[in-house]
Amino acid sequence: MASEAIRPRGRPAHTPGTTVLAYTPNGRRIITGGSNSAIRIYTVGQDGEPKTVDEGVDGHMGIGATNESFIMGAEDGTVWQYEIESGRMENLLVRCALPVRDIAVSNDGEWAAVASDELTVKIVKIEDMTKVKYLRDQAKGTKHVTFDPSGRYIAVSCTDGILYIYSLLAEEPELVQKLDAAIRRLEPEDEATSRVVWHPDGTAFAAAEATRDIAIFSTSEWKKEKVFSGGHNGDVTAISWSPNGALLATAGADGQVLLWETKTQKVLQRYDFPNVINLAWHPSNNSLSFTTSDGELFIYEGVVSSEHQPLLQKPLQPAPIFPGSLAEISDNVRRPLTNRPKESIERRVGTPDSLDDILGSDQGMEDFVDDDDGAGYAEGVNAFGKRTNQHLDEINGHAEKRLLTSYSKPRTHPSLQPGSTPWRGNRRYLCLNLTGCVWTVDQETHNTVTVEFYDRELHRDFHFTDPYLYDRACLNEHGTLFSNNPTDGKPATIFYRPHETWTTRADWRTQLPRGELIRALALSDSYIVVVTTKDYVRVYTLFGTPFKVYRQKSPAVACVAWRDYVMTIGNGPVASDGRTATLRYSVENVKRDEICQNEDVVALPEGAELQSVFFSDTGDPCIYDSEGVLLILQHWRNPGQARWVPLLDTTQMERLASGRKEETYWPVAVAQDKFHCIILKGGDKYPYFPRPLLSEFDFRIPISETAGKGVGEQDEGLAQSGDGKFEEAFIRGSVMLSLFQDLLGSTNATSTQRAELARKELELDKILLQMLAVECREGEERGMKALELVQMMKDRNGKMTEAAVKVAERYGRGVLEDRSGMMPKPVPMSAAPYITTVRNAWKGPGSLAKSRQHFVSPLTHPLASSRHGIPNEPWLGPLSPTLFSQTRFRPSVSDGLNGNSINDHKPPDERILKLGRTLRTLSPLLPTLLINPLPPKILSPSVTLHLFPSTHPHLPTVKGRTLYRAALWTVPVAWSSLPLVGNVRLQVLSERIVRAGTVLDPEQVSDNECGDERLVVRWKTEPRGEDHHSEASAATRSMNDKDRLESQGNGRLSSSKDGINKGLSVLLGGDAPIFPLSKEEQFTGLFIFSFDEEGRISSHTIEHADDAAGWERTAKFVSLTDWLIGKARGSLEPVTGPGLAMQSCQGYQLCDGASNMIQG
Repeated sequence: MASEAIRPRGRPAHTPGTTVLAYTPNGRRIITGGSNSAIRIYTVGQDGEPKTVDEGVDGHMGIGATNESFIMGAEDGTVWQYEIESGRMENLLVRCALPVRDIAVSNDGEWAAVASDELTVKIVKIEDMTKVKYLRDQAKGTKHVTFDPSGRYIAVSCTDGILYIYSLLAEEPELVQKLDAAIRRLEPEDEATSRVVWHPDGTAFAAAEATRDIAIFSTSEWKKEKVFSGGHNGDVTAISWSPNGALLATAGADGQVLLWETKTQKVLQRYDFPNVINLAWHPSNNSLSFTTSDGELFIYEGVVSSEHQPLLQKPLQPAPIFPGSLAEISDNVRRPLTNRPKESIERRVGTPDSLDDILGSDQGMEDFVDDDDGAGYAEGVNAFGKRTNQHLDEINGHAEKRLLTSYSKPRTHPSLQPGSTPWRGNRRYLCLNLTGCVWTVDQETHNTVTVEFYDRELHRDFHFTDPYLYDRACLNEHGTLFSNNPTDGKPATIFYRPHETWTTRADWRTQLPRGELIRALALSDSYIVVVTTKDYVRVYTLFGTPFKVYRQKSPAVACVAWRDYVMTIGNGPVASDGRTATLRYSVENVKRDEICQNEDVVALPEGAELQSVFFSDTGDPCIYDSEGVLLILQHWRNPGQARWVPLLDTTQMERLASGRKEETYWPVAVAQDKFHCIILKGGDKYPYFPRPLLSEFDFRIPISETAGKGVGEQDEGLAQSGDGKFEEAFIRGSVMLSLFQDLLGSTNATSTQRAELARKELELDKILLQMLAVECREGEERGMKALELVQMMKDRNGKMTEAAVKVAERYGRGVLEDRSGMMPKPVPMSAAPYITTVRNAWKGPGSLAKSRQHFVSPLTHPLASSRHGIPNEPWLGPLSPTLFSQTRFRPSVSDGLNGNSINDHKPPDERILKLGRTLRTLSPLLPTLLINPLPPKILSPSVTLHLFPSTHPHLPTVKGRTLYRAALWTVPVAWSSLPLVGNVRLQVLSERIVRAGTVLDPEQVSDNECGDERLVVRWKTEPRGEDHHSEASAATRSMNDKDRLESQGNGRLSSSKDGINKGLSVLLGGDAPIFPLSKEEQFTGLFIFSFDEEGRISSHTIEHADDAAGWERTAKFVSLTDWLIGKARGSLEPVTGPGLAMQSCQGYQLCDGASNMIQG
C-alpha cells in the first residue's frame, strides 16, 4: 500500500556495518551507534545536525537509554554510561572478557543487562555498579537480552537456538522456562535477529522463527499462541511493537519493512527499505525509526497511514493470545440492550410549562390539513373538538403485560468479592492481597488456576486444572478458598485447600443446597464465611464443619472476616427512584455469638459505590469507595458507638496536585498504618497482567484545603500550611490511638502492647507540643489556644507539661508559662478509662477453676495534684465501702440459664494465679525476712536488691539469688544493729498493693518485670528489752578487749554505736550508722517488691520510711488482703470516687476456707 507520508531520506550516521539505535523514554532524542567510534544524538523534530560524541570506542554492538543517560556496549567488552546533555563519558559499568552483543535497560531505568559471548549474562545496577546479578544457565554465548515491561522477567536468546526465561522477583534470578527451538540458531555476527520482543502488556512476546514467520508466545503457558506468517521472503532482521501493542513492525533481508495488525495478524502496509537491521517506534508519536547496515538512519514520520491511524490512537491493546474479537474483551464496549416491553422503559419527565402557553392558541388552524384525497391522515374529531381514541388498543387489551411491567425491578448494589477483577480476555484475578494472588485462565473446556505468593520462602506457588470453573477465591497465610456457581443447575461448591497439613487428607469440598448461589465468601484464621442469594450467612470451620447458619436482614452484597469477627454488608431499603438508598453492615463475633454492630449504615456519599471492604492488619473494618476515599470503622466493638472515619482521600494527594497525572488506585489492604494499593493509569478500572507492583501511601486525613498563593496571602498561606500539617497529624494520631486502645480493651494487653500504647500517647503529646510552639511564635493573641493545647496533652509523667513551660519561656509568653505550670497532672495510663481484663481463679467444690472479667473504673479526677516530681501531699479518692468486701456474693440465677456458663469465655490468667501464691507465701515470712532466706520458688533467678536508693544512690545493686540472700543479712548495719548476734525480727505494720506507672511509682518498669503491681510493706524493728543496754555494753567491752564474742540473751538485738562491724559499715557508706535510730531505738522502713511474668519477686527495694520518695505519703492504698480477695471476686457496687481500685461486673462466692487461706 502507498503511504500518504513523504518517504524519508537516509541520514548518514556511521560507517557501513552493525548499527544500533534507541529512543529515550520521553521520546525527545534518538541515540545511534555503529562500527566506528562516533555516537550520534538526534533531537526529535529537528532537522539540524546531531550532537556527536567522539569519546566512544570502536564497534558499538548494544545500546540502552534512559531520560538522563544512555549506555553503550562495545566490541572490546566494555560497557560505558554517557550523559545525554553533555555527551560526557561518566562511568564504566562493567567489563566483559569477550565482545558485548546486546544491552537492555529495565523500564524503571535502574538495571542494565549485558549480553556477550561469555556464558554469563550480567545485570548491573546503573546507580551502583557494585550490585551485579548473574544469569548462569546458558550453554552458549548470548546474542540478545530483553526485559519484560514490568521488570518481572528477562529473556536471554542464545546462539544455539535456546531461549532462557528468568524471573527477577527474588533476590537472585531464577530460571523459570527453557524453550528449545523457539528461535533459530545464529552466529553472533549474523544480521538476522533472534531477539525476544515483549508485548507492551507483558502477557506475550514475539520472536522470529527459522521459517521467517513471527511467533507469539504467552507468558502464562510459555507456548506458541499465534503466528504472523507470509510476510517476508528473507530472514527477519528486526521486530518492534507499537507503543499500544496494536501494530507490529518487522524488517527483513528481502528489503521489506512491514506493518502488521496485531488483532488479525495481517499485513497492513509494506515499505521498501533495504538492509534494515534495527527498528524502534517513537514512544508516543506516529513515527518509526530504523537503521541499516549501510550506516544510515531513517526517521519515518507518519509511517501509519490515515486509514489505519486509529489503531495507533487506541489505548493499550491486549496481546493476540485471547480468543474472540477485541470488542469482546474491551471494558469500554457498549453492551447490547436486552429485549423488554416498551412500556417498561423509563420515559422522560415532562416540562413544567404547558405546551399551549409556549405555542399560543391554535384557533383558526382547524383547516390546516384537508383530507382532500380521503387518505385518512386528517383524523376526525368528536363533538368536543377532540380526537377520538379509535387508534388506541382495547381498554382491556394486553392487561397481563401492563400488570407485569408496571413496576420495575429495584436497582441494588451488585455483589462484591474484595480483591477480584472481572474477565478481561480469557483471564482474571480471583483474589489479590498482601499474601499473594489467585488468577485463572479460561481454556474454553476448563480453567487453569495459579496461586502465587509474595513470600516464596514460606509457601510455594502452585498451579492446577480447574474443571469446576471457580469464580471466587480468598487467600491467606493458612489456606486458599474457592467457590463456583454452576450455570447448568448443579449445586454451588466450596473448596478449601490449606497450605500446610500434618494429615494425609488436607483439602475438603462441600456443596450448597440446589438453587442457592454464592454472592461472596471470606476466609479468616478461624472460620470460612459465605453469603448466598437466599441471604443466608453460612459459617464453617477451617475443617469444613458447619458452625452457624442464619438469614441476613438485608440482601447480601459482600462479607469479610478477621479471626472470630465477621462483617456482612447488604442492600438497604429501596428509595422512591427504585435504587437502593444505602448499604447496611453488621459485625459479629461468631465464636462468642455477640453482635457488635447490627444493620448500621455504610457511610457512602450520594452516587458513590462501594469498591472494596476488608479488615486491617489490626482487625479494624475498612471500606474504599468509588470517590477514592478510604475509611475505617472506629469504636466498632461497642454497640451503637461505631462511626466511619476517613483516613485518606486519594484525590487530594500531593502527587495529583499538579494535575499532570491521571491515575486511580485499586485498593488492596490497610497494614502497618499504610494504604496498600495498585496504581491504575490510562483510564483502567482494574489491574491486569502481568501482576503490577503494589504501592503504599501514608494516611492523610482531609482537614483543610492547601493554602492559596494569591497576592498578599503567601506568608499567611505558608503559616497555615505548617499549622495544618500538625493538625492533620494530631487528628490522625488520635484516631490511631483510639483504635489501639479499643484493641487493648478487648484483649489481654501484653507488656509490649502497653509500651506501644505509651509510645503512641507520647507521640501525640509531641505533636501538641509542636502545635504549641507554632501558637507561641504567632503572638500573645494565640495564648488561649496555646493553653488549650497544653490541657489536651496526655502527659503520663509530667515531662510534657515541663516542656510546654520551657516552650512558653523561650518565646517569652509569661502568662502561658505560669498557667501551664499550675495545671494538674493528667490521669496516668494505669487509670485510663479503657477496659482491661483480669483473670483470676479459685478452687471450689470439685476443683473447678472459674474466671471473671473485671473492668477498671473510669476516673473523673487525677490521682494526685502536683507541679513537679513526686507529690508531697497527693490526694486519692475514697474507696467504695463495699469494694473488695469480704461478705458473701451470690451470683445471679440467670447467669446459668439456657445452658450458658457464668464463666467468662477467656481462660484464667496464669500469672495472676502465680502472683497470688507468691503473695500468700511471702506474707507470713516478712517478720523474719532478714534472718531466714526466702524460698527459691518465689524468687526470680535474676532478682535484684536496691538498698536505700533515695538517699544513698551510690550503693551497688545486688543481682542473683545468692547475693540477694547475703545482702539481706547485712541490711541491719544501716541502723547500727548486728545480725551476727541474735535475731533481727520485724513488726509488719501494713501490706499494700499499688500500681506501677502512677504518681507513686513514676519510674519505668525494668526489663525483667512483667506486671505493674507493687507490694509495699511498712515495718519496724521489734522493741528492745530492759537488759539490752547492759548486754550491748558487755558485748562492746569484750570486743574492745579483743575477747571472744559471746551471745547475750535470746532473740535480742545487738547495738553498735561506734561502728563495731566496720567492714560492713564501710561497705554501706562509712563508719557511722547510715540512719540514726528513733527515741525508742527502733528503725522504720519499707519493703517494695515487684514481680516478673511468673509471679516471682523480680526486684526488692528497701527504703527508710522517712525518705521513701512518696511511697508513704498517700492517704489510701489497697491492702494485700483486699487485693487478693478482689482478684478472686469483685463487687457489684460501682466505685464512688477515683482510686486504685477495680470495679467488677460479676463475681463469685468465696468459701470460708478459701477466704481464711487468703488472709493467712
